[in-house]
Amino acid sequence: MVLLLDLHFLGVKSRMKPLYLTYSNGVQPYLRMAEGICTQVAELEAGDCIHLSQTKPETERNFNIAFYTRIFANVVHAIADRPVVVLDADHVVKRPIIEVFKRDWDIAAVYRSQSFDKYGRHDYCSGLILLNNRRPGLIVRFCKEWLDSMSSRPPSPGFCPKVLRKQGWLDTWFDDQTSLNDVIIPEKEEVEHEKIYSIRDYRILPLDWRSYTLPGEEVFIVHYKGSRKKQ
Repeated sequence: MVLLLDLHFLGVKSRMKPLYLTYSNGVQPYLRMAEGICTQVAELEAGDCIHLSQTKPETERNFNIAFYTRIFANVVHAIADRPVVVLDADHVVKRPIIEVFKRDWDIAAVYRSQSFDKYGRHDYCSGLILLNNRRPGLIVRFCKEWLDSMSSRPPSPGFCPKVLRKQGWLDTWFDDQTSLNDVIIPEKEEVEHEKIYSIRDYRILPLDWRSYTLPGEEVFIVHYKGSRKKQ
């Protein structure tokens, strides 16, 4: 699958700080929240931020596939020089994410607990992914594997939100979260937060959901998931 590049010129002043990538469909509150992420990153001097926005389908009419195709194109372009933070628009950046990248891992994701539904496993949340730049080639491979996994899954009929259907997107959805778990799920059932696991050459770091999801003084990011967006 071809990855189309959207990366803007960012300069070199903060190349060791992460590049934050977020995306919205141009509809409120997602547009406002995505723009807010870039404002927060700038105010915290946490790195650089790109907000990708798309309101109408182009060649790809599945919103999830279009979203990740554009995100991964930017990851592939940037990862040789700096770490990347990929996050859904419904997050608020509270503290810079910098120190965690000094450890020797490749992919970090928020781990909650063992979770299953009819689509597959949801142990790891796909809304926030940290990609280290220690081994850029592995990150490029990971992006391709994750996108290939999404593309190979049968679409979930009737799962696309109404607001996206009105924009012309298909009334189908590919489950990015179960696809992520297919790629990075550990062989052992027990997972400890902040412990690095080796899985098919990837070094996986399970992030503690209490530091990357819920409000608090010491959290890095707050995730306004589901109904919490309206609060």
